[in-house]
Amino acid sequence: MPGGRIEGLYYITHIDNVPSMLSRGILCHERVELEGVPFTRIYDEAIVANRRSRLTPEGKSLWSYANLYFQPRNPMLYRVLCEASLDRIVILCVRPDVLNRTDIFIANGNAASHFSDILPAQDARKLIPKIARATRREWWSGEDGSKRTVMAECLVPSVVPPELIQTIYVRSHEGVAELKARIRPHGVPVVPQPKPTVASRNFQAHWLATIDVLGKYRFELDRQDRRAGVITTRPLLGKHFFEFWRHDVMGARDLAESSLQTIYRTVTVSIRPTAPGAPTYKPVVGVQLQRSSGENLGVVTATDAYDMFILPGRDELREKKILAGGRHRELVVPKPEPPRRVKAGPQRTLADKLTAEIRQAAERRLARMR
Repeated sequence: MPGGRIEGLYYITHIDNVPSMLSRGILCHERVELEGVPFTRIYDEAIVANRRSRLTPEGKSLWSYANLYFQPRNPMLYRVLCEASLDRIVILCVRPDVLNRTDIFIANGNAASHFSDILPAQDARKLIPKIARATRREWWSGEDGSKRTVMAECLVPSVVPPELIQTIYVRSHEGVAELKARIRPHGVPVVPQPKPTVASRNFQAHWLATIDVLGKYRFELDRQDRRAGVITTRPLLGKHFFEFWRHDVMGARDLAESSLQTIYRTVTVSIRPTAPGAPTYKPVVGVQLQRSSGENLGVVTATDAYDMFILPGRDELREKKILAGGRHRELVVPKPEPPRRVKAGPQRTLADKLTAEIRQAAERRLARMR
């Protein structure tokens, strides 16, 4: 088996699509459209459409390939689980033998990203151990590129044959019974997720609630470390007075401050037990303020006012006047230092609000899990 310890490749889909896939195989998007195959969609149409424009070295669109993930616990799965019912999502495990084919391509990250390399099988096989290590991460970040690399893919032309599907993973024992009744002739093993404990349900509810609430406030997720129970965001530029649809500023004073200077907010959420050994969890939220060290642009001279009414580019008439007046040294402008972000302390009010909303969202999720 190429890649040593790779036990399978994975495809995320809706439970209603499984009978068709066990009969026809896992089809690429192009064939699904051309053949009019009915299916239940779980992916964002804009994301799928974005893949259409990315080409493989053969010059074919990603839509011409069925894509299998090396790691099913990836950002795409989390997005799907946040938008769909947990009981309706299944993961198909495909035998690693598919990596022995000579017509496949392997992407060392999300294939739709132009930062990912798409390599033919003969060139990519030596990279599979490295891909395997990169996709076994417990957390990922947009800053270091791990969010992209954990979504490494195997691209199979046209269709993954149904005989390569070796296992189907579902969430519950009820899902096992339903799916076995629908695929009885095929005999593919259906494996339920181990029954979650009170602690795991409570942690999962708080984890997904945190992602939901931070998304509502337009924070972009950076690091997600489930083992440590920590989620951090990228710095978010503060709300201005005319951005009435945003909620990341608390009170008139904070609004005025964000409108008059460059303020960034970064959120860190730790999901911790309510007490040592307790099966319940609570969110601990911290919001860190940062100010830009760059100069705020303003109109302080007649020249600044004049610059507001000219188009970008060279002003040849003004250059001639400066040169004629012997003031050519004014044209030499020292290069300003790039602005830095300077810590400005925590913001307790927003942290308290996020904490309350995460708790409420977690309670709603726990009620649905019971």
